[in-house]
Amino acid sequence: MAKSGPHESAVRDALGRAVTFVLMPLARLLLRHGIPYKMADRLLRWAYVHVAATEFGIPGRLQTRSRISVITGLTRREVAKLLDADAPSERETVERFNRAARVLSGWQDDADFLDGEGRPLDLPVEEGDSSFSELVRRFGGNTPVRPVLDELERVGAVELIPKDRVRLVRSHYVPRASRETNVDTISIFGISVSDLIRTFDHNLHAVDEDPFIQRVIYSPRISRDRVPALRKRLREEAQQFADRVDRVLFEASLETGADDGESVESLRAGLGVYYFEGEEAS
Repeated sequence: MAKSGPHESAVRDALGRAVTFVLMPLARLLLRHGIPYKMADRLLRWAYVHVAATEFGIPGRLQTRSRISVITGLTRREVAKLLDADAPSERETVERFNRAARVLSGWQDDADFLDGEGRPLDLPVEEGDSSFSELVRRFGGNTPVRPVLDELERVGAVELIPKDRVRLVRSHYVPRASRETNVDTISIFGISVSDLIRTFDHNLHAVDEDPFIQRVIYSPRISRDRVPALRKRLREEAQQFADRVDRVLFEASLETGADDGESVESLRAGLGVYYFEGEEAS
């Protein structure tokens, strides 16, 4: 349970104001896509109950529905109903995104798939140790080769060339606009925003440990006529930074044996970079 006192009261007030800033663009997004308040309310109640059930128990004691009711302010009947309800799962979308990203990263970082100057090779689909099939086996997990090839070709990251070979034409996996990929993009948005809030929550309570890096760099005085050029420049800077981070993560995964089929205890870890613009927040 939350501590009481002047400091905690000030923290709650500050969180209330901060959450308002979070909810305004979220409400705009939901209304734009026809999500009514009742549905948003139901999702929030589901999240409250499941977080209380899994993360706010008393060590050594079974978490009861009565205690969840006290923590969340919901009735025991509501708690019981929500505990039995399934959450919408985005696992398939996220796994597809991660597989595609890992394959493209491995193609650009692993010497077996590079020429003498460090450029990605054109790969035969099936034959040899430097084939696209081997690339997928090494970096795509337990997934068939053809679905990965089809997905990368669909989003324009690779192209098939004569003699049944595959050429890398884009360095990163970016879903293209379509009904299916719009759904994928929304799923990835959910994971990204969740990661950002987890980082903030960690840093808010990281009294005796190192905080996670969490920085926003901006200027409130950018002339409107300079915004297009600035947007392009920052995209280029962010892409170069992302490429360096990608290399660091790739090397870390090799050091842990995560890409060699070994059974290792692992966590997701990475950095997020995003661009924003708009009127000054008030």
